[in-house]
Amino acid sequence: MQIPEVFAIMSSGLEVVDMDTSEWLGYAASLTILVSFLMRSLKRLRIVNTCGAAIFAAYGISRPAPTISRKKRPLPSRWL
Repeated sequence: MQIPEVFAIMSSGLEVVDMDTSEWLGYAASLTILVSFLMRSLKRLRIVNTCGAAIFAAYGISRPAPTISRKKRPLPSRWL
Protein backbone atom coordinates (compact mmCIF):
# COMPACT_ATOMS: atom_id res chain seq x y z
CA MET A 1 0.00 0.00 0.00
CA GLN A 2 1.46 3.31 -1.04
CA ILE A 3 1.00 6.48 0.99
CA PRO A 4 0.50 9.61 -1.15
CA GLU A 5 3.54 11.64 -2.08
CA VAL A 6 4.73 14.06 0.54
CA PHE A 7 6.88 17.15 0.35
CA ALA A 8 10.25 17.00 2.04
CA ILE A 9 12.50 19.98 2.58
CA MET A 10 15.86 19.23 1.03
CA SER A 11 18.91 21.47 0.70
CA SER A 12 17.79 22.36 -2.83
CA GLY A 13 14.26 23.29 -1.73
CA LEU A 14 11.00 21.35 -1.76
CA GLU A 15 11.17 17.95 -3.40
CA VAL A 16 8.46 15.33 -3.80
CA VAL A 17 9.31 12.10 -1.95
CA ASP A 18 7.40 8.86 -2.40
CA MET A 19 7.45 6.78 0.79
CA ASP A 20 5.81 3.43 1.43
CA THR A 21 4.10 2.29 4.61
CA SER A 22 7.15 0.57 6.10
CA GLU A 23 9.20 3.77 5.82
CA TRP A 24 6.42 5.65 7.62
CA LEU A 25 6.57 3.03 10.39
CA GLY A 26 10.31 3.61 10.76
CA TYR A 27 9.92 7.38 11.01
CA ALA A 28 6.99 7.04 13.43
CA ALA A 29 9.05 4.71 15.64
CA SER A 30 12.01 7.10 15.62
CA LEU A 31 9.79 10.03 16.50
CA THR A 32 8.12 8.06 19.29
CA ILE A 33 11.48 7.12 20.81
CA LEU A 34 12.63 10.73 20.52
CA VAL A 35 9.49 12.00 22.26
CA SER A 36 9.91 9.43 25.02
CA PHE A 37 13.18 11.08 26.06
CA LEU A 38 11.32 14.33 26.69
CA MET A 39 9.20 12.76 29.42
CA ARG A 40 9.80 13.83 33.01
CA SER A 41 8.08 10.82 34.56
CA LEU A 42 10.00 7.54 34.40
CA LYS A 43 6.76 5.54 34.13
CA ARG A 44 5.56 7.62 31.17
CA LEU A 45 9.00 7.36 29.52
CA ARG A 46 8.88 3.57 29.76
CA ILE A 47 5.35 3.38 28.35
CA VAL A 48 6.09 5.65 25.38
CA ASN A 49 9.45 3.97 24.77
CA THR A 50 7.78 0.54 24.79
CA CYS A 51 5.30 1.78 22.19
CA GLY A 52 8.22 3.01 20.08
CA ALA A 53 9.94 -0.36 20.41
CA ALA A 54 6.75 -2.13 19.30
CA ILE A 55 6.52 0.14 16.26
CA PHE A 56 10.20 -0.61 15.49
CA ALA A 57 9.40 -4.34 15.70
CA ALA A 58 6.54 -3.87 13.23
CA TYR A 59 8.91 -1.91 10.99
CA GLY A 60 11.50 -4.69 11.12
CA ILE A 61 8.91 -7.33 10.26
CA SER A 62 7.50 -5.28 7.38
CA ARG A 63 10.91 -4.79 5.71
CA PRO A 64 12.33 -7.99 4.22
CA ALA A 65 16.03 -8.12 5.05
CA PRO A 66 18.52 -9.80 2.74
CA THR A 67 20.37 -12.78 4.12
CA ILE A 68 23.91 -12.17 5.30
CA SER A 69 25.34 -15.52 4.27
CA ARG A 70 23.70 -17.93 1.86
CA LYS A 71 25.84 -20.98 2.58
CA LYS A 72 25.93 -22.73 5.94
CA ARG A 73 29.34 -23.14 7.41
CA PRO A 74 30.15 -25.93 9.87
CA LEU A 75 30.99 -24.99 13.43
CA PRO A 76 34.68 -24.97 14.30
CA SER A 77 35.78 -28.19 15.99
CA ARG A 78 36.83 -26.32 19.15
CA TRP A 79 33.17 -25.30 19.70
CA LEU A 80 31.92 -28.90 19.63
